[in-house]
Parts: sequence; C-alpha cells; structure tokens
Amino acid sequence: MQKCVVPDTRRKMEIAFNSRCLKENSEILEKLVTLREEHAKVLGYPTHAAFMQEILMAKNPTTVENFLKNLVEKVTPRWVQEKEEMLQLKKKEVNSFIMFFLLHFHFPNSISFHFASCSMILFPV
Repeated sequence: MQKCVVPDTRRKMEIAFNSRCLKENSEILEKLVTLREEHAKVLGYPTHAAFMQEILMAKNPTTVENFLKNLVEKVTPRWVQEKEEMLQLKKKEVNSFIMFFLLHFHFPNSISFHFASCSMILFPV
C-alpha cells in the first residue's frame, strides 16, 4: 500500500481496510450512542458531549466551539499552503510513475493508452 502509486488502487484499498466488520460494529456503535445519550439525559445534560465536557477541562460546549473557531482561523492559512505542497508532490509522483511506465514498457502501436489526471481528496478547508 505504501509503494502503490495508482490513486484508484490506493483509494479502493483504503475503503476496504476501513470497512472491516462494518455490519457488526455499526450495530454496537448505534447501541452505544443511544445509551450514552440516555445516560446524559438522566443526569440532566442535553447531550453526551455536554456531559463529557463538564468532566473535562472545557466545561461547556460554548468554550469548545470558541476554541475550535479560533483554531481554524489560525491554521487555515498554513493548511492552504501545505495542501498545495501535497498536491504538487502528488502530481510529481504520478507524472514520474507515468514516465517510468512509458519508458520501461513497449506497447504495440495499435494499442493506445490514456492516462486520466487524478487528484487527491483532502480535508475540506
């Protein structure tokens, strides 16, 4: 997986890897979420997240929301820069693979090959 340079194959492997035991785990997680919400309601909290935040440092959802908004404002410019760098590296990787492929393999003239441009799916900005 680490040495695979074919984006479609990498994407298929990632989906397959992250879909292990999907049916079994989905049922367990749904029950867990339901029980957590019931627990929070019994204790007088609107959500499980609100209950956990009071136990932890944040104390309430507003503090968390303000922190995350502030964090996004600070890291977005750097993320835009890093995303562009990663896209350039990916483009270079794909182009070098195509060049290697074309230089090291001989195909009959009657066969034509089309290389579609590919893109990485990154975190939304």
